[in-house]
Amino acid sequence: MKKFNIMYSVSRNRIVIPHYDIFNNLIGVRGRSLRKEEVENGYKYMPMEIQKKLYAHPTSSSLYGIYRNKRIIRNQRQVVLFESEKSVLKAESIYPNNNYTLALSGKTISDAQIKLLLKLNVNRVILALDRDYKDFYSDKGFECYENMKSIGRYLKSYFNVHIMVDDKFLLEEGDSPIDQGKDIFEKLYKRKIKI
Repeated sequence: MKKFNIMYSVSRNRIVIPHYDIFNNLIGVRGRSLRKEEVENGYKYMPMEIQKKLYAHPTSSSLYGIYRNKRIIRNQRQVVLFESEKSVLKAESIYPNNNYTLALSGKTISDAQIKLLLKLNVNRVILALDRDYKDFYSDKGFECYENMKSIGRYLKSYFNVHIMVDDKFLLEEGDSPIDQGKDIFEKLYKRKIKI
């Protein structure tokens, strides 16, 4: 948390998540609410207001963790793309000297984010989106799988693309592929599907 400057706002009951661009310039600050009613009403992540200044930014213009992890990503020529910042932080705890992960801050990828990956000379992208379904074989599971495949096909023009799919029910509904720890993440990583 120190490395990524994660803080906590007592007054707002939010985790404070600064976002930096590839050059380490602060571009925005998001707050992850810990209030149940805010999360249930769709306000899980919100831009933070600090001293009457709103630190909002278009999350599609950057990738969370890019400044901290760019050297390793350049060396590895690959990246694991998660949805949320929390997953990049967990990867840092598990792989402190080999964290080649970034977060999209959502479920889609933009042209600006693709350009950043190209700047880092990435060859392989592994999509590791959250498991937003109870049953992989349900309509919702199929929809999530098709969404990942659709993003993968879009990325395929630029990179070798793999997707991580939990068809063996190793995760809980809503989990990121790294939420259950190193062993489960590495099992999912080994079973990734090439697009």
